[in-house]
Amino acid sequence: MAGHSDISAPTLGGYGPSGAHQYDRLAVAIQLDRAAALQSASWGLGQILGKNFKQAGFDDVETMVSTMVSGEDEQLLAMAKSINTNNLDQLLRTHDWSGFAERYNGPDYAAHNYDGLLNHFYQQYSSGKLPDLSVRAAQILLTYKGFSPGGINGLLGAGTVSAVKSYQLSAGIQVTGLIDDQLLESLAS
Repeated sequence: MAGHSDISAPTLGGYGPSGAHQYDRLAVAIQLDRAAALQSASWGLGQILGKNFKQAGFDDVETMVSTMVSGEDEQLLAMAKSINTNNLDQLLRTHDWSGFAERYNGPDYAAHNYDGLLNHFYQQYSSGKLPDLSVRAAQILLTYKGFSPGGINGLLGAGTVSAVKSYQLSAGIQVTGLIDDQLLESLAS
């Protein structure tokens, strides 16, 4: 869009670093053209492009966006609907990571190692510990409060334990490094 190269360009990329400033960019785009802005942004856990609202099971982009911001359960359902609508489920069943990544992420999937990441996480979670939702919730809340757990993956590693201890110390609660109801309640307040 002329005069707005910070939010629109004829070539891919140039999004800048992730973080809160992306919402500022979206707000500017919404002021210029709400429908185009919502359709050009990616939404939810599955990063579904707004223009693909029908494939994700929605009647319009506004409904998709309002549903996506309501919670992760809705995001996961929309992602599953999109995968099924686009007949990508069979590629997942047969572990065709490259085929899935190319169809889901586009022809540049290999440059971002999307197929390798799919295989990595499949191997990690199919032969090891599954993510713990309480740990994941703590990681999200710790990150929000400025404590770095080293990622949001639902696995209790050294980075998460260190972040929990730092938070507990700063909050004046017993330093245990454990994720329990008391910690989650304190983080949520």
